[in-house]
Amino acid sequence: MVNKLIGPRIPYIPVTTSDRYGFGHLLAARLGTNPKRMFCLWTHGWYFWKEKLELTDLLGMKLPPRDTILVFGSQEEVDLLKANGYSNAMAGGLPFSYVNHQSIRSNDDVLLAFIQHSAEAEKVSNDCTDYLDYLNSVRKHFESIYVSVYSLDHSESLVKEIRRRSLIPVLGADPTDSRSLIRTRVMLEYCKHVSSNCFGSHIAYALATGCRVSLFSPMFRYRAESYLNTHHGFIKKHAERMEYFYSELFCREKWGFLFDLHPRNGCVRPTLGLDEIGSNLRLNNIKLKAVLGWSFYGQLSGYSRGALRRLRRTVFR
Repeated sequence: MVNKLIGPRIPYIPVTTSDRYGFGHLLAARLGTNPKRMFCLWTHGWYFWKEKLELTDLLGMKLPPRDTILVFGSQEEVDLLKANGYSNAMAGGLPFSYVNHQSIRSNDDVLLAFIQHSAEAEKVSNDCTDYLDYLNSVRKHFESIYVSVYSLDHSESLVKEIRRRSLIPVLGADPTDSRSLIRTRVMLEYCKHVSSNCFGSHIAYALATGCRVSLFSPMFRYRAESYLNTHHGFIKKHAERMEYFYSELFCREKWGFLFDLHPRNGCVRPTLGLDEIGSNLRLNNIKLKAVLGWSFYGQLSGYSRGALRRLRRTVFR
């Protein structure tokens, strides 16, 4: 049923990191225009350790020019950026907050499970045997259990392991699918119950959509090594910070109410979820157009700034 609801992926090539998961297409439809190059850096990341944030968490080691327009999901992140000289930083909510309600009737007998996943910059193991076995053990409590498989982790062996337990694999988030954000919203609206063996933005999305959310223990352990040698330029101490924040130890400190729950009795906290994805910080259409640079002047100015930066790098190399 879920595979029919979400429809096929529509591939495209994101021009910038901000444009991934079909965000540019989503905003273009919202503004009634065609997708264009986005002349801002709009983060897709959910930084759930706001009280411990450092600049490298947000921007990595390779800092963008100080005049870059930065759009982040919370005011805490923006305050940190401005304190470090990024005067053009602003809060605009996470991209998922711009996905409209898809009017899908929820099914109280369906569970959607999110397994650990890689990213374009970090490759992780897709071994989740213990979690799949657990899902198999609670299968009798649900009509169907779907397992979301991130596009970069899809493999025949993983799909086989999922199906071997009578679970149903479903295409998860895909940075090169123009409908990825919408497909995620559709899945969450249909599946009343959400479980996961890892922490990440999917938890905030599920809470915001009103799902019953629970976390499996032991959680998958993201290791510091997976954050090294990436485009973030992290050194060991920064990679170790990421490992800690995504660890079960840290997540239990702040999000303990999501643990030790049967998936049918997950936590329902839509107000918390909406706050975490920055729904109250969304930009209106006029502001959106200006921030994205989606006017004739904005496109001309954006391309001109880019050309000038490339010229400077060439001259002063």
